[in-house]
Amino acid sequence: MIENINEYIQVLDWKEARAFVKKGDKGLFDIIDAISPGNKFKFYKMRYPYGTTIMGDDTVYFPDKPFTSTPLAFAEVPDKIKQDLNYQSVPLGLITENTLEIFKEYPDKVFCVCLSGPNEGIQVGIFEYFGLTTCYTVTAGARSVYMVPKISETRYHKRIMNAYNINCYQPKSIFKHWQIFKSLYASGNLKTKWETEIIYLNKNFHEMANDKSLEWQNFKSYLYKKGFEHSGFGRKQVILNLVWEKMTSVLKEEGMKPDPYTIDTLKHLIYVFVEALAGSRPITNDYAGPLTEIQKIYLDVYGLTNIPTIMAPYHFNYEQNIPVYYSMQCPTLLSSTPNLRKLDTIIQEMNSLNGIKDFLISKSADIGKMKLNNQYLVDMLRKMKFSYFHGDMYSYGVYIRPTKEIIDTDQDFLFSPIKNGNLSFAENGAFIKGCVKISKAT
Repeated sequence: MIENINEYIQVLDWKEARAFVKKGDKGLFDIIDAISPGNKFKFYKMRYPYGTTIMGDDTVYFPDKPFTSTPLAFAEVPDKIKQDLNYQSVPLGLITENTLEIFKEYPDKVFCVCLSGPNEGIQVGIFEYFGLTTCYTVTAGARSVYMVPKISETRYHKRIMNAYNINCYQPKSIFKHWQIFKSLYASGNLKTKWETEIIYLNKNFHEMANDKSLEWQNFKSYLYKKGFEHSGFGRKQVILNLVWEKMTSVLKEEGMKPDPYTIDTLKHLIYVFVEALAGSRPITNDYAGPLTEIQKIYLDVYGLTNIPTIMAPYHFNYEQNIPVYYSMQCPTLLSSTPNLRKLDTIIQEMNSLNGIKDFLISKSADIGKMKLNNQYLVDMLRKMKFSYFHGDMYSYGVYIRPTKEIIDTDQDFLFSPIKNGNLSFAENGAFIKGCVKISKAT
C-alpha cells in the first residue's frame, strides 16, 4: 500500500516499488525480487525539485516544502522517516528519474565530480555504508551549468527579475549562473516540471545485508560492487600519482621547471581524459535540468542576441570519443599550489601546457605496463588530444585557434530551443574564451 508523507514523499512496499527500482537498476531489481521482501521492507520514493539539496555536511536532506529540502535531524522531518532511514548518515538510494550532481563548492569555483542519472544503480549512501564521510554536496540536477553568452547586463537582468519575481544579483562570474537558474525554477512560473526522483531503502535492508542466505549475500555483493565502482577516482588517482612521480623525475633530469599551476592543470585534464572526473559539454536536452525553458527565457525576456548555449557536466568516454571541454578562463581544478599561478596570460598557460604534455608523452615509454580500464596507460596518453581555443585576437598558429572554430567540429554549440537565423554564436563567452577541447586522436 502506498503511504503519502507529503506531496514529495511516498512510502512503498516492494509490490509498488518494483517498477521504479527496475527503471533505476535492472540488476538490483533482480536481486531484490529474488529476496521477495515482506512488508517491513520499505522504499521511500522522494522527488527533489531542480536545485534543491539532496545531501550535504554528511547528512541526507528530504523535500518537505515547495522547492526546499530539510536535513534529516531537523524537527520538521517526521519521526517515521528518521527512525526508518537514520541507519547511516546518508541512506542507500538509487536514482529513478532525472539526474543529480556531486560537487564541492568554493568561493571562486565549483569542483564537479560527476552528474549521475538512472540505470547506474545505488549512487547515494555507498560511501557511508562503508563508514566513509564525503565532503561533497549533492543537488537535484546539474550545479555546474554555465551560459556561454554574457548574461550579466544589469538592465536586461532586471527584466528577468521583474518577470519572474526573483531576487538575484546579476552574475559576476559563470559560477553564479546556477543561482539564477535555480531561482527561476523555484519561482513556480516555469511550465517545465523537473524533479530528481530517488528511491531510498529503509533500515531493514541494512540490517539484513549480513544475512547468510544466498539472496542476501547477493545483495551484499552488489553493495561491494558499487563501492568498488565509486572508488574509481581514488584508484585511478593512486596509479596516476605513481606515473606523475616518474614524470616529475624526468622533468628534473631535463632541467625543466614548469609553472606548478600548469602542472596541476595538466593533471586535472588527464583525470578528465581517463574518465575519473567530469568535463563539460553544451546541452541539447533537459537531462541536467529544466534548461531548454531557461534558454527560452533568456531569449524572450532577457533579450539575448546570441545562441543561448549552456555548458553542463559530461564524462568523457574513451570508446565513444565525444569531446568534452575545460575552461582555463574559469578553472575548476583543485590545485595544490593555488597561489603560484605565475604565468601572466591564458595564452602563456596554453603554450606551457601543450609543451609539457608533448614532452611527457614523448617520455611515456618510461611508464611501463600500467593499465586503466583494461587499456595500457601509455597507449591512452599517446592518444590524448588537446585542442586550444581563444578569442580571435589571441589565437595563435596551429595550436591555439579562434573560438569561432569550435562549432566547425561540434554543432551542439549551436543548439537553441528557438530557431532564429539571426542568433549568432557567442564566440567571446567567458567559458570558451580560453578553453581546452579534450578528445582521443583518431
